[in-house]
Amino acid sequence: MNLRIFALTFYFFSAVSLYAQLGGGVKIGLNFSNIKGPSELGLQDVKLEQTDNYTGFMIGPSFAYSFTDNFGLRGEFLYSKKGMKYSYDGPSSRTFLTDGDLVEIATNGTSKINYTVNHTCMDIPLMAFARYKKFEISGGFYASLLFSRVADGIMEYKWTNTDGSNGVINPLLQYNYTRDKFGEGDNAQTETAFFNDFQTVKSTIPKTFGAYYDNKEDRGNKYNFLDYGVSVGASFFLNHSLFIGGRLQYGLADLTRTNADVSISQKNTDGTQVLRADKDRNYTIQAFVGFSLR
Repeated sequence: MNLRIFALTFYFFSAVSLYAQLGGGVKIGLNFSNIKGPSELGLQDVKLEQTDNYTGFMIGPSFAYSFTDNFGLRGEFLYSKKGMKYSYDGPSSRTFLTDGDLVEIATNGTSKINYTVNHTCMDIPLMAFARYKKFEISGGFYASLLFSRVADGIMEYKWTNTDGSNGVINPLLQYNYTRDKFGEGDNAQTETAFFNDFQTVKSTIPKTFGAYYDNKEDRGNKYNFLDYGVSVGASFFLNHSLFIGGRLQYGLADLTRTNADVSISQKNTDGTQVLRADKDRNYTIQAFVGFSLR
């Protein structure tokens, strides 16, 4: 009986001690994110691609385990919106299928492309933290599960026909990288490409292109499902529980799959797409406000 009482007493005080070291909280803030990688190059190594920051939000709970009053570990589950603003301006080529006789016409021209990528993610950072008075610094790793990946924008493609006439199309871009199929576009509205001055040779194409409209075969999703990397940050406590802070995420994973990451400016001699074996990484600065019970 005494042994049972001792065991129960030990379990009780151990649980109280563990509970005293555990804490929870919530965090909400903004993501200033970008996806960066090597740009396609034109003449004299001019960069043909540019990316800019996308502003999204994050929100979710946090859990902390304190080894002492000043040191501990913190894990979080943050629903996040990330992405980038993308632009391309340079040479490209496109093959059209003419109406009626279904003859392929290959053209060389220039493309101007602008779209915004929006990723819905679940960020799971695990950070060690050290606190001195009202200041806290943290560092560790994060994993991010990418769910929804979409983009919206517009393209302008111009070319010169063999008879000297000019052609131009201005399709809308509505990408769903998870659901879209290769060669797929929205045919609810169409536009017409003309290939001579008399406009007798033409091709009717969708007004809206899907993510893989230019692909001639199924290459799968462009983006990987998992991202991971390192993270560092700092916070300032306004009182015992309320804090503001910032954090930097640096991705170590390649967000794009080589098999589906194709060049815009280049094609192989047989007309097939050139694959890009570069790495496209996540770069995110986070600004947040939070509440912690520890």
